[in-house]
Amino acid sequence: MISRVLRHTVLFAALLGAGFAHAGEPELIDAQKWLEQTKVEKNRRMLNGLLEIKNRLEQASQIKTRLLLQNDDDINAFASELEGEKVIVFNLGLIETFEDDRDAIAAVYAHELAHHAKDHIGKGKSTSTALGVLGALVGAAIDYKLGGGRLGSRASGFAATLLDRKFNRDQEREADSAGIPWLVAAGYNPQGAIRMHRTLLAQSDNEQFSMMQTHPTSEERIERLEKLIRDDPAAVQLAKVDKARLFEAPPPEQQAASSSHQHGPGAKTPDAKLLEPIEGVTLDAFAKISNELTYQQNAAAVYRKHGISADKYQRVSAGFTARMAADQSFALSEHYSGRFLAASQGPYARYGTDVAQAMKGGRLKESPPITLEQYVAISRQLQQQGELAADPKAMAQLLKPYRLSSYDWVLVQNWWGRKFNEDSQMMQRYITLLSQQEEEAS
Repeated sequence: MISRVLRHTVLFAALLGAGFAHAGEPELIDAQKWLEQTKVEKNRRMLNGLLEIKNRLEQASQIKTRLLLQNDDDINAFASELEGEKVIVFNLGLIETFEDDRDAIAAVYAHELAHHAKDHIGKGKSTSTALGVLGALVGAAIDYKLGGGRLGSRASGFAATLLDRKFNRDQEREADSAGIPWLVAAGYNPQGAIRMHRTLLAQSDNEQFSMMQTHPTSEERIERLEKLIRDDPAAVQLAKVDKARLFEAPPPEQQAASSSHQHGPGAKTPDAKLLEPIEGVTLDAFAKISNELTYQQNAAAVYRKHGISADKYQRVSAGFTARMAADQSFALSEHYSGRFLAASQGPYARYGTDVAQAMKGGRLKESPPITLEQYVAISRQLQQQGELAADPKAMAQLLKPYRLSSYDWVLVQNWWGRKFNEDSQMMQRYITLLSQQEEEAS
């Protein structure tokens, strides 16, 4: 079997020609420029997949970056700066390790974006032993800049220098807290972050996984990520989506429709086959029944009202859930969510219907149901207490001071989730407040 280092050498040599001299020297290349010049179909699929991840996460985070690739067999990624420009570097070893898991690669990119957002790069300059890293990056990468000569440039010592830049535990937690919401907002399965960390833990003794040195993981950190996912309804829904290969990702123009539910003018219409009734129950009827079951204490009364048995409802639920999990366009999930929220009840019903209307192509019209500070406080408590949502009494006790029921909280969460998608500054405020509370608690 050909080693990954040799495959990477051949890959870059085919692109750079005579300019590539020594396989042992890391080589940096701008991903966008590579895509513009390469004719190799597999490379184009890889680059389209990576740039789609970059573009969708930049849209979710409102942070612009440049993606550089390095022909290094080491499994790692870095966030740094080049003359004021935010840069993220992926080693090809990382891409090959996770090429069968697009969401894991997206999780890495979201995490590196978060290091930029929290200014960990700048804060590290006064404490890192690698004080010359910015100068090293400028010297190594000057050739690849737009308008420059060669497409790639040697970066001897670049990776070794960045390996000295380790983020502390609080910075890693901050990056996790910011990265997961962006991952979800961009439409990626947040379980990719869990799979990525599990892989790192399993390879903790492998010298090629230097990511364990620069981004140390642990079971505690994985548990915290799982709580972040569990406490976000949108994340829970996306977590049901099957794992997808990076190289199978279609070009950005084809992917645009799949993320339109987050940023486009309106929800995409699901395929007609996905909307076919199950045992005579339409998706719209299923969404309405599910809403009533969430709101009402008496499930039997809801079943009688709609002329359906509990067993039949469970079968219908399992069927539509399976369809949503298989639909990577998320159109069916979006359709269901809209119908569920349109049937909202109780004192906060108008916030559910506000979201439902906005999902058709408009924007939210209502003022916040609770303040952002209150929303952060509740979210923080839920993250700290983990399985609280599974205990109705404990959940009711937590929400009582805010005069919210568990059902009201579902509507409030959906309203604020939509608000964050519409307003990147509000999203940043949320992340900042959440991080401040975490720092105060630690």
